[in-house]
Amino acid sequence: ESLERVLINLLTNAYKYGGSHVLIEAGSRDGEVRIVVADDGPGVPAETIPDLFEPFTRGPGAPGRGSGLGLAIARTLVESFDGEIHYEPGMPSGARFVMTLPIPAEGT
Repeated sequence: ESLERVLINLLTNAYKYGGSHVLIEAGSRDGEVRIVVADDGPGVPAETIPDLFEPFTRGPGAPGRGSGLGLAIARTLVESFDGEIHYEPGMPSGARFVMTLPIPAEGT
């Protein structure tokens, strides 16, 4: 359920702030699962990137009434599974949020 909340947050953000196309990629390699949520919107403003995963961070002109807690909570949830989440600018535009999680050993 926790990881489901992270994916819902990333997808909601992509549809709210991104362009008209949203892409989900998933795969596994070297004992990790990698999930990418990407959009073709304007991307995250450069001045927002350093604090993107900090509580109450919202981009300039962000639509709606968000609290700015979604990505901070997402990071906490992903890290609780010993994973990582980060932002990458899309090429040539857009946003990419990349989550990597270790694959649990069988029987755990």
